[in-house]
Amino acid sequence: MIKSVFPWIPLLFGIVAISQTSCKKDPVRLPEIEILSPSTRIFVTVPDTVIVRARVSDPELRSISVALVDENYISAGVSAVIPVTGTTVQFDAELIISNPTLPPGKYYLRVRAANNDEQTSAWQEVTLQQRPLTKLGYAVAIGQAFDTRLLMLDTTPDPRVLYQGNLDLRKVVFNGLSQQVALIPAQAGNVLGFQLPLGNPTWQVNALTSGGVATFLAGSAFENEIWIGLYDGRLIRLSENGTSVFSIQLPYNLLAQQITGRTQFVVVAGREQSGNSGRLLTLDKSAGGVIGEANYSGTVTALMQQNATTSIAAIRNAQGNTQLVQYHFTTGALSPMTFQNATATTTVVQQLATDPSGNQVFALTNQGLFRWTTQTQNFTLLASDNFNGTTLFWDRVEDVLVAAIGTSLVRIHPNTGNITPIHQLSAPILDAAIWYNR
Repeated sequence: MIKSVFPWIPLLFGIVAISQTSCKKDPVRLPEIEILSPSTRIFVTVPDTVIVRARVSDPELRSISVALVDENYISAGVSAVIPVTGTTVQFDAELIISNPTLPPGKYYLRVRAANNDEQTSAWQEVTLQQRPLTKLGYAVAIGQAFDTRLLMLDTTPDPRVLYQGNLDLRKVVFNGLSQQVALIPAQAGNVLGFQLPLGNPTWQVNALTSGGVATFLAGSAFENEIWIGLYDGRLIRLSENGTSVFSIQLPYNLLAQQITGRTQFVVVAGREQSGNSGRLLTLDKSAGGVIGEANYSGTVTALMQQNATTSIAAIRNAQGNTQLVQYHFTTGALSPMTFQNATATTTVVQQLATDPSGNQVFALTNQGLFRWTTQTQNFTLLASDNFNGTTLFWDRVEDVLVAAIGTSLVRIHPNTGNITPIHQLSAPILDAAIWYNR
């Protein structure tokens, strides 16, 4: 039998092997990031809002952020921090691009995520254009009872009639991406869609009135979204050709609704079908689940988005007094907003509007036009006329308010309250919407 001259050598190699194995470090694991939207390069202008939808996964996920950076990967001053709620987070981040000094050119949307060891980023290209938002005119519904017309006010000297019929029109909504307006009648009837600048309806919805009266219509100027609410509690989202792409039945008589910009939320107001309690609800646009809710006593007469997290509701009680509150989308918290003058207890809020930043809120009332700012934190009187207005919205091109007062469409300066006419029409204005082209 042959014996090893160095019997300890195998033992030595074994020790070395064990030592190397125990000291070997696990490979570095990076968070997984998937940008779902935008999926291709997009073109934006100033001001603009970009919604970044992404999904991030990691067993030790620690932080997530979204930012707009220039082509040298330097921050453009627009960012958002995303709460980490688990090992996989899917989110919609709203980036408001409002700095007029940003030079045109190539930018990137950056989604960055970190775990306990490392961080990584995913990118989507953005081109910032100098081309401004173009205003082509206004779509205006006028008339009385069942003799109404849809007019186009643009660069031509006289209004163009797009539609004339026996519908008692109540609401006009402009859809920016598809260049359409949609109309809702005050009675149970068809909802019509028009492709601008043509004058014939391109689609109509008939089935909505089976079992319920359409009570409101809402849309986003910068998204293919048209929503219809029925008094019986149905909330329906329409595509640009008028077909239903989403529907949910709620246990409330729906009274008012808004589209929360280009975020994933839709906010509705309603009343219990078997009681007097009111409810504000935040719903997920795609899944329909309730994200936030709040109870109130009274009737919501106006509802408007203020910013990416907050709506403003005008709630009128049984005594006829109106309280304005901030409604926080996800938490459901209600924060009262106050008027500076003592007579505001009898104020009836007719319309609400805000500037693109949400730092100014305007309330058109029976006592005049009031303005709230983030600095003053209360509503002060801007113009004392009894407007009795039927519509109020912000013109993003001229940075002024536009209001329909009687038979007149007017501009209102947001700082001085000065009023200048846009167009005098032959019948009372029922509603109006601005017509943009991007």
